[in-house]
Amino acid sequence: MKVLQFIISSNINSLVEKIIDYLIDAGHFVNIHSLCAEDNIIWKKKYKYNFKIIEDSEIESINFDYVIDFCHNLEIDNAYKINFVLDFLEEFPTLSFFIERDLKSSVIGKPYLINQSISITTNYNNIIDAIVESFIDSVIYLLRFGKDDLLFNSDLIDGSAKNLFYYEDLLSNLSAYYSNFENNEDVFLIQNIVNYNSKDNDYIDLDFSLDNGFTLKKNDLEIIAIYFLRLLNSRKNGVYVYDIQLTKSNSISKFIEVKESSSYKDLCNQFTNEIYNVVDSNFFVGKTLSDGNIKPKVILLYDQDISSNMYDLYLAYNSETHKLQLRYKADLYFFDSYSPLLENFISNYQKFVSIETNF
Repeated sequence: MKVLQFIISSNINSLVEKIIDYLIDAGHFVNIHSLCAEDNIIWKKKYKYNFKIIEDSEIESINFDYVIDFCHNLEIDNAYKINFVLDFLEEFPTLSFFIERDLKSSVIGKPYLINQSISITTNYNNIIDAIVESFIDSVIYLLRFGKDDLLFNSDLIDGSAKNLFYYEDLLSNLSAYYSNFENNEDVFLIQNIVNYNSKDNDYIDLDFSLDNGFTLKKNDLEIIAIYFLRLLNSRKNGVYVYDIQLTKSNSISKFIEVKESSSYKDLCNQFTNEIYNVVDSNFFVGKTLSDGNIKPKVILLYDQDISSNMYDLYLAYNSETHKLQLRYKADLYFFDSYSPLLENFISNYQKFVSIETNF
């Protein structure tokens, strides 16, 4: 088997590490071009053979078989650059590897179908594993058939690596953000205030029609949820926690710090915290917090139907009928008289929005 020379330009991430592990185990040689001194120290500690940190001055002296330029900073004449593209147009994403050379591209092999997972973390891991498996197939294909028989066309393909690594950073930041609340005594969890004696499916459903043209936006629904949770917590300052349903299968957990002095703008800024931007990625599937001691048991649904018994409290709003539905475990007696509380909230809401009154 021919030993291939690869040059890889990338920061450290889970995908690149798995690709390098495969290449070295398969007997190929890996040259890393990294501009990060800290990364280079980690590379050198981990890899002891068939591996080299390469400087700019050395690049022209080596005849590389293939280039993996995830950082887009390698300019090598007549280089065969390997990259991948993820397509999310269908129900399940597809993955294809391609080679780029002289502003032309050629797809290697057949598209790879990725099965989605119900968990955000396992879904990302599935995508990484699928990319590595498809990369291995592509290298085997190139070893067997070579690169000279590839058919190149003038349509350049925009690779997905940059978006994937950006998503990995978002996911890491979100995980670190959640971990800050693990032992925070100010976090209010509804499941910690009641000794549940009711059966798992013993819920009470209440509907409330919003009259006089009062229409809720998503931010308004979140504020109503915090209003009720804060009443449950004797109006104490604290961090209030809930899930918000985004699609039929996706939700995100939010942690909102609330003080007596909190304004409408303060809360809305927290609702749109950029830490939650992970949900805008095509890679996002499932729940950001699926278990653990800070997993919310409150969920908000905006134009989504209640379809499970996983939570203790549901707040669902239908923007067409202007109805707010409340479903709660029978042990949460507080909500038996929620109608006058909601009426009081609505009657004073515009004052809160216009900063005439505090939360």
